[in-house]
Amino acid sequence: MDVESKILIAAISASSAIFGAVISQVVTVVRDWLDKKHQRNVLLRNKYEELAGLITDSQEWGGSLLTSSSLKELRNKPPINARKALILSYIYFPLLRSGCENYITGCVNFQNVLIDNHEFKDGIDCGTQAIHKNEGAVLESSSKLRESRQDIDDLIIQYSSKYAKA
Repeated sequence: MDVESKILIAAISASSAIFGAVISQVVTVVRDWLDKKHQRNVLLRNKYEELAGLITDSQEWGGSLLTSSSLKELRNKPPINARKALILSYIYFPLLRSGCENYITGCVNFQNVLIDNHEFKDGIDCGTQAIHKNEGAVLESSSKLRESRQDIDDLIIQYSSKYAKA
C-alpha cells in the first residue's frame, strides 16, 4: 500500500469516529431536551390539576360562610383555596389569571356583603341574618360569585389542552 492510500484510510477512519461521536452527542442533547420538556409538561399538568381542585374545593367555603354562627367566625374565614388558586395562576397559568382574580373578587365581595349585613342575633346563622337584613345584596353578590366561578370553570376547561398535557 502506498502512503496516499494509508492517509485516505486513516482520514476515513478518523472522520467516521468523529461523526459517530457527534451523532451520539446530538442524540443525547435531543433526548435531554425532550425529557426536560416532558418533565415540564408533567409539572404543569400536576399544577393545573391542583388549581382545578382548589377551585372545586373552594365551593365549600361559601356554604361555611352562610352557616357561620358569629361575626368573628365569619370574618375569620378567608377564601384560602381561591387565594391558592390565584397564586398558582400567577406562577404557572397566565391565561387563567383574570378568571382567578374575578373569582377571588367575587368571594371577597360575597363575604363583605355577609359581614355588612350581619344583625348580631345569637342563635341565627350569618346567612339567614344577612338575607333578612338585605336580601337583594346577598342574592346579587351570590349570583356574581356563581358567575365568576362558572367563568373560571369554563377557562379551566378551555385551556386544559394547553396546560394539562404530558
